[in-house]
Amino acid sequence: VELLDADSVGANALLAACAHEVGAAVIFTSEHSDKTRGSVAEMRRATEMMAVMGDHPYPKDLGIDLFVLKEKRRRREPGPEGERLDVLPAPEGFIPDPAGNLRIAIEEGWILVGHKGRVFWGRTAADLAAALIENGCVSRLDHAAYLGRELARAETALLLGRSYVQDGRF
Repeated sequence: VELLDADSVGANALLAACAHEVGAAVIFTSEHSDKTRGSVAEMRRATEMMAVMGDHPYPKDLGIDLFVLKEKRRRREPGPEGERLDVLPAPEGFIPDPAGNLRIAIEEGWILVGHKGRVFWGRTAADLAAALIENGCVSRLDHAAYLGRELARAETALLLGRSYVQDGRF
């Protein structure tokens, strides 16, 4: 898996299936690089799937799976009802917030937000947003909306074990 530029989850599932087919008693996987972090747990889950498979012709509908970002079936939730209002594109101009700029980063399971010489440490976007508003770090609604988007992106990056760069592509 280390020598393959692909997500480790699927690669581990295929390797576990191959090992099951040939009757291998031992499977080795490593977590040498960032892209294979979590590979041991993935391989364990994949081998559990193969063990549970029993008489099934393939490892599907077993009650356990290796889905990480995708879902087996999408949930269908009805949207809100009411008058439809088509929204125009957001204005392109940047208006600085008089309360100051914020610098967002992630570090070892924490979201960090720097503001005027102070650094707020939190685990969730909601906790940090509340603290920043309470401490007067945001005075404009458009800045608060931007902050919410960026904090949510940072929290998602932590959840997925990804890197985060403020204003960067995810």
